[in-house]
Amino acid sequence: IDGYESFWSCATDPKSRGFNGVVTYAKAGMVQSADSSPLKDAELDSQGRCIMTDHGGFVLFNVYVPNGIHPNKMKFLHALQNAMREQRTNGKHVVLVGDMNLKIDKKDIYWKHRVV
Repeated sequence: IDGYESFWSCATDPKSRGFNGVVTYAKAGMVQSADSSPLKDAELDSQGRCIMTDHGGFVLFNVYVPNGIHPNKMKFLHALQNAMREQRTNGKHVVLVGDMNLKIDKKDIYWKHRVV
């Protein structure tokens, strides 16, 4: 996209390749740095579920949280919480966006047979 830069986190884990990945687009020159391994956990970072971009006064975490049946969901959420806490400790404001894969009610679950 003209005038924009893209920052990617793609799955490198053989079990996740082709399934997971996130991308953040930002106007050219607005991002100071990007980190596709912000969780500091090789197993989680290799799944391509999180990209952090530093925009100066704030950082943006773009995530694809594992679904409820994934064995690493809570591990991912705790690592994300720690990464966000670390950025706040460093004086950054934190913005969290993406697919949180959280549900409040049974109606929030994917309907296998729903026709739209």
